[in-house]
Amino acid sequence: MDRAGDLLAALSNWWAARPPIPVPAPPDPALLAVAAILVAGLGLTGLAVAGTERRLSWLSLVMLLAGLAILYWLAEAHRADLGPRAMPAAIGEILMGILR
Repeated sequence: MDRAGDLLAALSNWWAARPPIPVPAPPDPALLAVAAILVAGLGLTGLAVAGTERRLSWLSLVMLLAGLAILYWLAEAHRADLGPRAMPAAIGEILMGILR
């Protein structure tokens, strides 16, 4: 377990030491985060279902990659603001906005 912790710490230090990529800020980060999670989740689900049938779903693969690319864009644009509770907070913010 210590080896996995060391690996994650090294990865975290490497990510923090990288210079930021200049990308434009997304218009609504919370909404975009929720949409990216949904798209990536649906893509991953489609790949799992296609895998049980021994096929490859290209649409699911594209959805997964698009969702991950949007999440990467959010991570680069809001590098200092993202923490372990950023995504659950974004989902809660969107749900509260819908329920209000």
